[in-house]
Amino acid sequence: MKKTLLILLVILITAALLTPVVLADETVGDRLRDAASDNGDSEDLENKTDRMVTNAVDFVRDLAKLGAVVFIIWSGIIIWFNGRNAQAIAQARVQLLLFVVAMFLIYSAESIVAKVFQLFGWV
Repeated sequence: MKKTLLILLVILITAALLTPVVLADETVGDRLRDAASDNGDSEDLENKTDRMVTNAVDFVRDLAKLGAVVFIIWSGIIIWFNGRNAQAIAQARVQLLLFVVAMFLIYSAESIVAKVFQLFGWV
């Protein structure tokens, strides 16, 4: 049961992280081409790209906030209705711990990626 829950959590987090990529795939290339063809100004292109990436990151964070509310309610329901079942309470605690770790990773992903890029000299 714990493996299944962990696999499900990993799949959900991966889907949440890839959603902006899938949604933006059709429009990013068009927007970049439009920005480059408008006046050929690379600063304008950089600003538009930066805004698109920022919007994608904000979208993922908004999904994380929504997921947080749903997950906390779900864990509360598990604890409330299984108040005497020690195994169910232990499972809910593990889920909450994994949730906290996932939220930490979501909100610190930007700095983690920046450090990895600096490590490899890509920035």
